[in-house]
Amino acid sequence: MNVITLDTHELRELYRHALHETYRAEMQALSIFSWIVDNARSPALRGLALAEMDLGRANLDRLDDVIRSADPKLSREIAARQPVPFDESTFGAKRFTSARVRDFAMSMTAQSMSDYRLMRYRALVNIAKILHSDTLLDGFRMTLTALDISEARMTRLQGRL
Repeated sequence: MNVITLDTHELRELYRHALHETYRAEMQALSIFSWIVDNARSPALRGLALAEMDLGRANLDRLDDVIRSADPKLSREIAARQPVPFDESTFGAKRFTSARVRDFAMSMTAQSMSDYRLMRYRALVNIAKILHSDTLLDGFRMTLTALDISEARMTRLQGRL
């Protein structure tokens, strides 16, 4: 039987990478939800997208704090990055003539983005647990809870569109 020993240095590098990817996911989410606010017909969908933008900004603030304390070099790298605008051509909502179908398609995009964000945070939490680091876990459990609640709201909204 082989025993796998996890190298702490490599795990910390993996955590650093996960922080970077999570930050990037939050920036992408802000771009997508901003686009939904500007293009959705449903007031409920616009409201949900605005709430997601607020959650995303709070998550970015929390990530900034963690990154600054965990890795000043990464903090500078991330600060230099510009947000990537949402590429509407990849979404293709314009091809749908029904506003309800467009809104439903937007809600599916929002759901996919939420799933991706959730996956990124779960990776952070799992790596921090392996590292036995409560400081690396700070705030991310709350973020997971908030994202789970948001996911449930999206699912309910899709049933009403």
